[in-house]
Amino acid sequence: MELENRNLIKTVVTLIVALVFIVILRAAWLYLTNGVITVTTSNKENYVKIELVTTEKNDHKTFFSKQAPGRVSARVRPGNYEISVSGQKGYQSTSKMISIGRREQKHYNLELSALIDPEPVYGNDAESPVADNTHLYFIDFGSSGEQANGILSSGTSSGISQYPTDSRFTHVSWAYSGYGLAQNRDGSDYGLYLINGAVVSKIGLPPGIAADKNLIGTISASGKIYVSDGRSVYLQSGGLYKRVYSSQSDSLIGSLVPGEDGVLALQNDVEALEAQRNGSQPRGFVLLIRDSGISIKKSISAVGAVWSPDKKHFLIEEPLSAEIFDSGFHKVGQVSVNNAAHFTWLSDRYLLFAESSQLWQYDRQNASSRQLSALPNGVNITNIFPDTTNDYVYFNTDNGEKKQLFRVGLKNQAQNKDFGALSVFLPEVKDFCNLNFVNVQGPVITIGYPSTQDPSHCIGVAKSELTTYGLNPSAFNYQSVPEAIPET
Repeated sequence: MELENRNLIKTVVTLIVALVFIVILRAAWLYLTNGVITVTTSNKENYVKIELVTTEKNDHKTFFSKQAPGRVSARVRPGNYEISVSGQKGYQSTSKMISIGRREQKHYNLELSALIDPEPVYGNDAESPVADNTHLYFIDFGSSGEQANGILSSGTSSGISQYPTDSRFTHVSWAYSGYGLAQNRDGSDYGLYLINGAVVSKIGLPPGIAADKNLIGTISASGKIYVSDGRSVYLQSGGLYKRVYSSQSDSLIGSLVPGEDGVLALQNDVEALEAQRNGSQPRGFVLLIRDSGISIKKSISAVGAVWSPDKKHFLIEEPLSAEIFDSGFHKVGQVSVNNAAHFTWLSDRYLLFAESSQLWQYDRQNASSRQLSALPNGVNITNIFPDTTNDYVYFNTDNGEKKQLFRVGLKNQAQNKDFGALSVFLPEVKDFCNLNFVNVQGPVITIGYPSTQDPSHCIGVAKSELTTYGLNPSAFNYQSVPEAIPET
C-alpha cells in the first residue's frame, strides 16, 4: 500500500513537473517567436483595439482582434497590425498601421480631440465644385436632379451669380478656381466648353472626333487640354491637337485625370467594374499617357484616380483598396483603411477620404488616420475637395432624399452652429417662394419669387421660416431673383 502511494505521488509530481516544463517551454516559444503590442489612451472610456488584417483577393479578413476600454496589450504573431482608438459621440476616432517582429515590445499612446462640426454651404446638389479663399464655383443640379444652365458662382455676401449660357453642363474639370473645361450633355450636343470667369466658349474638337456620348475632356493645372473619344487621346497645344494615344480595343476609356506631363486614362465604367468584380469580365485598365506619346498600361479595376499636388505621385482607388504610385507608375505605397472611399490629396503628405458619413485624414508619413468630422448616420459623403488654400475642405452629401454641400474649417475658423439648421429645412418651396441658402462668405438666403409679384412677400416668407426653426432673420443676408416657381 505504501509502495502504491509512493508511486502515485511520484506520478503526480512527474505530471506537475511536465506541465510546468510545458508552460515554461510555451512561454519561451511565445517570447522567441511573438511580439507584444500595448496601446493606451488617457480617457479610460475610449475603446482601444488591435487588429491584424490581411488582404486576400481584395477581401479584408480579420484573423486577430482584441479590444477593451482604456488599454489593450496582446502578444501577437509578427506582422502588420492596425491599432485604433474610438471615442464617445462627438469625439474623433484615430488609427495607425504598425508592424511588429519577434521579441519586439512596442507601446503606443493614442489621444483623441473633438470633431470639427460640418458647416452647410449649399442646399442643392452642387456638381463639380471648386473653391478658393473668396469664391465657390459649381453646377447646380437642383433638388429635382435637373442640371441648371451654366456655372454658378458665390463669393460675396450678395449670394449667387449665374453665367449666361445656353449650355447644360453635367461636369467641369477645373484647372483652378474659375477656369476649367465643361462637358455639355443636353441630349443633342455633347461638346466641350472653356470656362474663363464669366466667359463661356465652345472649343473645337480634333479632326474626326464626334461630339457624342463617348467624348471626354479634361484640363490640367497648367491649362493643357486633353480630349478622348474612348479609344484615342489627344493633347491640345497651341490651338492644335496632337494624338498621344490610340487603341482599337473594345474597352473604352471612361475618364481622364491630368497630371503635369501627361494624363491618366481609366476604364471605369460602372457596369464594367461590376462585371469585373463578379468575375464575368477581366479586370479593367489604367493608362499613364505621356505628352510625348509614350504610355504605360496596367490591369487595374480603378474606381478613380487623383494626382498629388506636386504631381510626383498619384493614387488609384479600387473597390476595396487604394494604392499610391510614383510618376513612373511604380507602386510606392498603399492606404490600408477598411471601407475608405472618395480619396483626394490635401497636401503631398496628407490624404482625405470618406467612410460613409465620416470625413478622415490619412498621414502617409506615419501611416496613421484620424477622423476630422462626422455627419448623422445615413448621410453619406460622395465627393471631397479642399479649397486651393487648404482653409476649408468641402464635401458633397447624399441622404437618399436630397444632396447638399458642406465644409469643415481646417484653421479653427469661427462658426455659428445655429446655421447648421439651414440644411434641415432648406431648400423648400413655400407659398410660391423658392427658398435656399448659400454660405461662402457668410450665409445668404436665396429667394426665387414669381416674376409677376413683388419680392417683398417671399422675403417675409423666408424670415418667417427662419424664425420657426429658431434662427434670427437679421443674421442673414437675402438675395431675391425672379423666376418661374413651381406650384406647391
